[in-house]
Amino acid sequence: AQSLADWRARPGPGGATPELWMGEGGMWLDRAPSRLRLLGVPACGSDLAAAQALVRIAAGFKGLGVARHFHYALATSPAGSGNVLWRSECNSLVDFDGSARPAAAAHAALVWLLDEAAPVGAEALLVEGVQICLARFDHPAHGRITVAWSRAGIDPARVPGLLDQVREVRDLFGNPLPAAPRLSAAPVYLIAGKG
Repeated sequence: AQSLADWRARPGPGGATPELWMGEGGMWLDRAPSRLRLLGVPACGSDLAAAQALVRIAAGFKGLGVARHFHYALATSPAGSGNVLWRSECNSLVDFDGSARPAAAAHAALVWLLDEAAPVGAEALLVEGVQICLARFDHPAHGRITVAWSRAGIDPARVPGLLDQVREVRDLFGNPLPAAPRLSAAPVYLIAGKG
């Protein structure tokens, strides 16, 4: 967070504050052979884990003020190769046959809920020994949106102020939930305010 704040403080051309963009961000599936394994980049063990990682990465960086997130794992093949994807490690959003994976649906929900939202901030809290991650946004139509997840399961009611004025809860894929579930690696959208 401090590094991003330092970059935002640097003046851009004409003294304007430059937008921060994130390139080469994303996740890869461990069933794909990849040079990333040699670099120590952690892999996702399932399609669902990849979808969760995509939302955590994109929401966290957007909450910190990154204006654009380019998901590296969405890549096309060189012309004439006959493949839909460039390399096997790029199939976390789209499979080799061109069909969408669960991460594509999670990405669609993320864009629907956060594309027009202004970042308010992102933070990691320690509650009862459990790390809770929150990315906060103000959306002109939806209201205040908090994307929340944790490294271990915890009741969201135990996080001070997290559920205040929440009127709507949506899962990783944008589906409405009757109540906030136990926080886990699967991000949830907590929506308060306008409605």
